[in-house]
Amino acid sequence: MKRVSRQSAIGETGVAFIAERIAEMGHIWHPTSAPDSGVDGEMELRDPATGVVRNVRIGVQSKATEGRWRSETADGFLFRAKPDDIEYWLSSNQPVLVVCVRARTEEAYWRNIQEWAKDPKVRASGLIDFDKRRDVFNVSAAARFFVVQARDVLMAEPPGPDSHPERAKINLLPVRWTAERIWSVPAPSHEWRVIFQRALQAEVPRTDVALRSGQLWSLVPFSEDYLAVIGAEEEPTDTPLIEISGSSDFEDRTLLAELARRSLLEQYHRDLRWCPPERVAYFKLFREGRARKLAWSKGRGRTVVLPRPSRQHGGLSGYRHEAARLGFRAFDTGWFLAVNPTYLFTLDGRKISSFHADAVKKMKEIDRAAAVSQQLRMWEWLFTRPATVMDTEEERPFQLGHLVEVSVPVRAPEGAWKKAPSDLRGRDADEDHSEDQIPLFDSLDES
Repeated sequence: MKRVSRQSAIGETGVAFIAERIAEMGHIWHPTSAPDSGVDGEMELRDPATGVVRNVRIGVQSKATEGRWRSETADGFLFRAKPDDIEYWLSSNQPVLVVCVRARTEEAYWRNIQEWAKDPKVRASGLIDFDKRRDVFNVSAAARFFVVQARDVLMAEPPGPDSHPERAKINLLPVRWTAERIWSVPAPSHEWRVIFQRALQAEVPRTDVALRSGQLWSLVPFSEDYLAVIGAEEEPTDTPLIEISGSSDFEDRTLLAELARRSLLEQYHRDLRWCPPERVAYFKLFREGRARKLAWSKGRGRTVVLPRPSRQHGGLSGYRHEAARLGFRAFDTGWFLAVNPTYLFTLDGRKISSFHADAVKKMKEIDRAAAVSQQLRMWEWLFTRPATVMDTEEERPFQLGHLVEVSVPVRAPEGAWKKAPSDLRGRDADEDHSEDQIPLFDSLDES
C-alpha cells in the first residue's frame, strides 16, 4: 500500500495555502510540474486595476510547518536555508520568494531571496529573518510584488489603469491681474487689530490690507480718509505689480498670495467668513436654525449651510458649512487660485464644534469624485460670476477665470481625489501664517 509521509502532506497543504492566497491577491498561480525543481511554482502578476496579465513571473518556494519556527516570537522568526537551495534560487533570472507557511494558524510570510542575499554576511549565515508585520503574505502585499528584485532589476510596469486619454478640469482658477501697482505705507502700529479697530470706529474698515515687516500693503490705493483715521504719518509708495508677481523671491510671492486671498475674501464678505484656526473660507449662516442654499445652477441649488439636529436633546447640535482652502500660487504660466473643498462644523455659525475634526473626516470618507466635482463647480461659479452694482469689476485688483482644463493620459481613480502624492505636496506660496487675523467685517452688523 502506498503511503504519503506526514511531511509531504504538510508540504502539499502549504503549497495549496499559497495558491489560495495568490488567488485572493488577484495574481495567477502556476504550479511546477517537475518534482524537486527548487521552486514549487510561479506567481504571474496581474494588474488588479485592469485585469491585464503582465507576463511577469516570480518563483515561489513553500516552506511549510505545523510547529513553531526557529526563534519565533510575537514579532518574527528565523528560517535556515540550505546552501544548495540558496545557490539555486540566486542563479535564477527571476525573483524568488521563500514563503513560510503554517496552515493550521492560517499564517504565511514571505521574503525576496535576492533582496535578502545582498548582505554577504547574512547570506553566509543562511538565516532568513521574517517580520510578521512587514512580511505577511496576503492581499495587503499584492502590489509589492511589482517592485521585487531579481538578479537583474525586474522591469515591471507598476499596476494602474489602461491608457485612455481624456480632458479633465483641475482645481485651479487662473488669475488675471487688473491692478498695475501694489501700495505700501509704514504702519502706525505693529498690531493688526489696533489698525483695524481704528478704521472700524471711523466706518472705513478694510480687511484686504496686509501687515508685514512694519509696512501696510494693499492691491488698491489707500484713501486719504483711511490713512488719516489709522494714524499713518507718511505718504504711501507704489511698486509695479509685475515686479512682485514675476519675482522668484519667496517673501514676494507670499506677500502677493496673502493680499490676493484677503482681497478675494473682502469681495465676497457678504457670502463668506474666514476661520483662522482652520484656515478655510466658509459660507455664512444667515438665519439661525435655517438651512441656506446657493442657487448656482439649474434646480433648487446646493445647501451650503445645513442645521444638524442634536441626538441628545430636541434642539440643534450645530451647523455644517461648505468650506474651502484657498491658496494663491505662482507657476511658470502665471498665478492661479487653488480651491480645495472641505467642510466646517460650527455650534452657532462661528464657534467651531468640538466634533469638527471627526465630522470632516467622516464626510471626506463619504465623498467621491462626483461630489468633489460638484463642490469645485460651485466655487468656480461663485468666484467667476459677474460683479454686482455694489462691487464693479473695475474696482477689483484681479479677476478669476474658469477651472483649468488639462489632458490626462488616464482616468483618475477615486483614490486620487483623496490625497495628493507626497512628491506633489510642497510648500504653498501662502503658507506663511504670520499676521493671519482677518476679521472680515465680523465686528459689523451683518443684518
